[in-house]
Amino acid sequence: MALVALTGATGFVGSALARFLMQRGDRVRLLHRSEAPPFALSQGSMWVRGDLDDQAALDRVVDATDAVVHCAGAIRGATAAVFQHTNVTGTKNLMNAVSRQPMVPYLVVLSSLAAREPQLSHYARSKQDEEQVVAQSGHAAVVLRPPAIYGPGDKSLADLFAFLQRGWCPMVGRGRFSLLYIHDLLEAIAVLLQQRPCGVMALHDGREGGYGWADVAQAAQSVLGRRVRCFRLPDNLVRVLAACNTALGRLRRADPLFTTGKARELLHADWVCDNAAILAACSWQPAWPLARAMGAMWGQQGTQGMP
Repeated sequence: MALVALTGATGFVGSALARFLMQRGDRVRLLHRSEAPPFALSQGSMWVRGDLDDQAALDRVVDATDAVVHCAGAIRGATAAVFQHTNVTGTKNLMNAVSRQPMVPYLVVLSSLAAREPQLSHYARSKQDEEQVVAQSGHAAVVLRPPAIYGPGDKSLADLFAFLQRGWCPMVGRGRFSLLYIHDLLEAIAVLLQQRPCGVMALHDGREGGYGWADVAQAAQSVLGRRVRCFRLPDNLVRVLAACNTALGRLRRADPLFTTGKARELLHADWVCDNAAILAACSWQPAWPLARAMGAMWGQQGTQGMP
């Protein structure tokens, strides 16, 4: 039974991972900012109130742990400062806490495939900078670069899957992209915690060459058993809407998700990644291609072909 510290425990990935690890019999120590614990924990697990700016809380959450999984991060914001503060400075603070441990725990750091294209957005730049912080720490760590992660509880891609379920596929950009269902990510992290390889590793759902929008529509059709029609959002419309939303966020002093940087990410031609490094480093294998994952989310079984 391992003791695993987890940041970002109230987010989409973090909360799913916390429950997954507890179901496996591990104990978890979870960093959270809210006044009340967000959900119940199993015996031997505990919440630690604080954030990535609270060095005392970071010391408590990593104390005597076997491993640390760093899921916390900013995904919303209109300025570089927002992303740099959480994703870079916050990670530095966590590395400092880990360094103070007599027995330094193994680290799993959730980065993003966006880190390979830092020129596209403040978010992408901050994730590349975060990876440098981890590398410079010298600690035993694996940095994961997943593509778009989706599944129950995800808000970022919820609208897309709602459109697909209604029989429509909105097409943004003309590139190809890899995807990753949350169950595959959780299994990968569990294997990494056991086998403890180090390095920077991308991972996807096993679809070599990724998906295009027609592939996404076809997968939805195979599950729903009816036609899914594609419609394209013009690139310039995407840019204009993103610029308006970015300006509105600044006026409201809010942190928008859909910004000019996010538009550049969405319109980028190549978000396909390669499983070679992680497959060579550990025994994980992806098991959730898109159609199977859609069937699980929608409570339906895939069908062969279309009427």
